[in-house]
Amino acid sequence: MTSKKIVTVPKFCYMKVTLEFDSDRNVEMTAAQFKFLIVKMLKELFGQNSVPSVDVLLFKEDTRRAILRFQNSERTKIWATLSCTSSYKDIPCIFHVHQMSCHLMSLAADSRSNTYFQPT
Repeated sequence: MTSKKIVTVPKFCYMKVTLEFDSDRNVEMTAAQFKFLIVKMLKELFGQNSVPSVDVLLFKEDTRRAILRFQNSERTKIWATLSCTSSYKDIPCIFHVHQMSCHLMSLAADSRSNTYFQPT
């Protein structure tokens, strides 16, 4: 008797990102402006007709940290767009990708930010 393994590819991918500006600039941004920047860069890089859908699930205005949702098949386009973004309103900026996963729940835990107790 042989058993078959069925592997399913998740439909969506999730990414936790932060947008950072020069250290001497304090730029305020809303979730709509954040999404507009990403969509604008997608249009510039890949053209008007091939812009993948990107959803901003969570956005913290004070840190400009967001959780993005997009189709798994479009993850290379999204990553390339975030890597190539270099300015917002002529102010130099950079995206930092902290985590990426096909499961939203896995973004809740980050082993890099855990603090471990030292034995006394």
